[in-house]
Amino acid sequence: MKRISMIKTAAMALAACLLGGNLPAQAQEKPLVFMTWGGVWQKTFTDLAKEYEAATKQPVTVIAQGAGEAGVARLIAQKSNPEVDIWSTNMVNYERAKKEGVIAPINKAAIPNTANINNSLVFSHGVTAWVSLRGIFYRKDLVPFEPKTWEDLWDPRLKGKMAAPAASFDPGYFPTMAALISGGNEKNLAPGFAKLKQLRPSVVTFYTNNVQSIRLLEAGEVGLVAWGILPNVISYIKPGSNYGFVVPEKPLLVAETPITLVANNPRQKQAEKFLDFLLSDAAQTRMAADFGAMPASNKAKGPDVVQSILKNLDNSYAMDYGHLAATMSDIISQYDREVIQ
Repeated sequence: MKRISMIKTAAMALAACLLGGNLPAQAQEKPLVFMTWGGVWQKTFTDLAKEYEAATKQPVTVIAQGAGEAGVARLIAQKSNPEVDIWSTNMVNYERAKKEGVIAPINKAAIPNTANINNSLVFSHGVTAWVSLRGIFYRKDLVPFEPKTWEDLWDPRLKGKMAAPAASFDPGYFPTMAALISGGNEKNLAPGFAKLKQLRPSVVTFYTNNVQSIRLLEAGEVGLVAWGILPNVISYIKPGSNYGFVVPEKPLLVAETPITLVANNPRQKQAEKFLDFLLSDAAQTRMAADFGAMPASNKAKGPDVVQSILKNLDNSYAMDYGHLAATMSDIISQYDREVIQ
């Protein structure tokens, strides 16, 4: 009996060892869960997570959300017992999440690298990790002039040569742009919708996603995409290319991409450390290069092609995303009704 007992004890010890029972406490850390988009975003963050784990022994699992709206829905469903610790999203869904109480306030003292982020890019419940540029994407051989301003979209020479965004594509931005050049803003979109009605004769079709807009240009069905997202087309912008991208600066419209900490998360300190790592110079430079964007950090360098299009964000328009979030359904409905119909 004594021998059997010793064998059982040894077997239990071996099992405990295999399960990590005898490993240092730090190595047994439960992985942080970071939710972002799939594709290049998930790949880049997975690579960065591996670097972080190698340096800190803190594992991070990167999972994909179907879209920003799906991310918000998941956080709301898990509000009392969150399975996600840290999350990247767009500004409209950031505002929705903040209103629902599913993301936590940012403690800048616990995230030292926020000191390198422009104050306008640090929010109460999130910190911008990269900035995506919006502008006009076009084919040089299919348009009769080089567009430089938003007003150029209304040039009669572009009649029948343009694709414009559908209401659900990067929603709210396009009518806001039209409003801003017509004396309005995101809180007064009436001038913008009136302006977009005047653009309708130039529009051949409306695209609902990035791939569709690019295919239209590639096939020569249009010569210009009125609202382009630089990260999605950056591979087309190179010396000698037949494609061009311009970011008009009056107004300069960009999309800040915040990373947030999930509320009711018992591992907030660990999440703050990982966020601080993502705001480091090296991580910021890597993200900007992979995402075709401008880094949020003042000490990081963006890719040359982005720098050649826009040097800095000093004059970017401060959008009231809270208002957009609250009125988005109405904006989409009005756009469908007055612009597309």
